[in-house]
Amino acid sequence: MVGALRAFYWEIKMSIMGTIRYRFGVFSDIIVFSALLSAFLLSDSGKSYGSVYNYSNYKELLVIGYMAWMYAVSSISSISQIISGELRGGTFYKKYNSKYPLQLLLLGRLLASLLIESVVMIVLLLLAKLGWNVEVTFHPLIILAIIISTIGMYGIGMVVAGMTIFYKNVRSVIFLIQMGLLFVTDTLPVAEGILSISKIIPLTSCNLIIKYILAGQSYSHEFVLLCITAAGFLALGVLCFSCYLKKARKKGNLLFY
Repeated sequence: MVGALRAFYWEIKMSIMGTIRYRFGVFSDIIVFSALLSAFLLSDSGKSYGSVYNYSNYKELLVIGYMAWMYAVSSISSISQIISGELRGGTFYKKYNSKYPLQLLLLGRLLASLLIESVVMIVLLLLAKLGWNVEVTFHPLIILAIIISTIGMYGIGMVVAGMTIFYKNVRSVIFLIQMGLLFVTDTLPVAEGILSISKIIPLTSCNLIIKYILAGQSYSHEFVLLCITAAGFLALGVLCFSCYLKKARKKGNLLFY
């Protein structure tokens, strides 16, 4: 148990140290996400939120939803990128043959990615405040909803990670998922018909909970749905990841890129 926790800690530490050493990736994330958020704020993309949720500060709803989306896409893409890099470098076999669970080691890398993503978000919050005077309120239950949503979206990340092991290059799939989530999960205003279907995605319930809390509306039903869908997606992700591992091992391409 102690050894597993130590391995988990070192995965986090090594990932953060690597990011500090190669800082350009963080700077590019700040530029890209800042530009995207600025475009949404300039175009008043979330203006309809004011009437839908009866809340005057619609830009706050947009900014917090955008943050939840960033955590979600990070939990989906980070593990796939890590596995892809280690497959290319020929080091994935070390993790695979470790005496500690592969999922635990990958979870450590995910946590490091989310911590780094939090730094990017602090910059975006400052940009929203200084550029558009957007005051963002973080209720404890909003933070909890984002955490639960991120865990659920990690299940999708596990599916994509399994696909990476078997198919090797799935970058286009990741991009489509990221953009799709942006437009169907109420991160940006979406039609009611689409929203009713996308509620099976944890991020959608998370975004609705955020808006209901800030607008002073009831959110208990959505919170229950969030917990159920997050648990379901996580279980599905673990199952699919294991299946792809077995398929890759059977095919003989597990450790090759």
